[in-house]
Amino acid sequence: MSTVDQEIEELVMLDRRKSEIQAATGERACKAEWQRLHGRQEELKQTIAVEFGHRRGWKLSRKVFSLSQLLARRPGRTPTDYGEGLPGVMDHPYYYRLGRRPAAIACHIYDWNVNEQEAREICNRRGMTYEVVRDFPSWWFPRHTQLVVFTPLRH
Repeated sequence: MSTVDQEIEELVMLDRRKSEIQAATGERACKAEWQRLHGRQEELKQTIAVEFGHRRGWKLSRKVFSLSQLLARRPGRTPTDYGEGLPGVMDHPYYYRLGRRPAAIACHIYDWNVNEQEAREICNRRGMTYEVVRDFPSWWFPRHTQLVVFTPLRH
């Protein structure tokens, strides 16, 4: 089992444990334990996200960027970028750069079979493409979300 697979298994186990703790409401010790587990999950997600980017030659961005920036491969934001949010289907985004320039947005999408058409329409409208990642697991909510990467058509 690879390191990423082991980290995904730990994420799943932590999710189960957090659900058990949520069922035991009202106890301070449970809340502290839940927070500790959640912190560990966030560490694992970050580690896995960095590894995913590394395997593709990208660096996980510390800063978000807009779709317009991604499409133009433009590192700096303009005033119009600040009001531009991501479409709803692009859930739980992680932003990647190649050098200083935006390279991709990796999203973790629930109900991919239902949402694929919306993703296709967004890509057609915006001049992007998407890849359903089959060789690397979603780290947001493993086994419940599909990892999908959005990139400009010309990259």
